[in-house]
Amino acid sequence: MKAPKLYLHDTGLPCWLLGIRDSESLRHHALCGAVFESWVASEIVKARRNRGLQPDLLHYRDRGGMEVDLVLERGDRRRKVESLVIYGGNERQARESGRLMPWRAVDEVDWC
Repeated sequence: MKAPKLYLHDTGLPCWLLGIRDSESLRHHALCGAVFESWVASEIVKARRNRGLQPDLLHYRDRGGMEVDLVLERGDRRRKVESLVIYGGNERQARESGRLMPWRAVDEVDWC
C-alpha cells in the first residue's frame, strides 16, 4: 500500500510546536511514539550519511494494516531479514523473531 511517512530530523521542532517543553511532558503526550520514531529514523539517516551512503529507508504497510516502521536495505545482505526493535526501555533482549535494543544503544548498531 502506498502510504508516505514524514520524519523530521530535528525532533525539537515538533516538540516545540506541540507545546512539549520537557521530557516528562513528552513521556505522557499522545504523539510521544511518533516523536520517538522520528528520532530513531533521524539517527539512522545521520549514521548512513556520515559514511557517505544514501539513507534508503522505506516504510511498509500491507492491506491488512500490518506495519513495519523502517525497512533498511544494507548492501549485499538484502536476502537476510533481521528484525530489530529500538524501544524506550533499558534491557537488551534476544527473541526468536529478532532483537530488542534500548534507545541508548541506537548508535551501537551498524546501520550501513
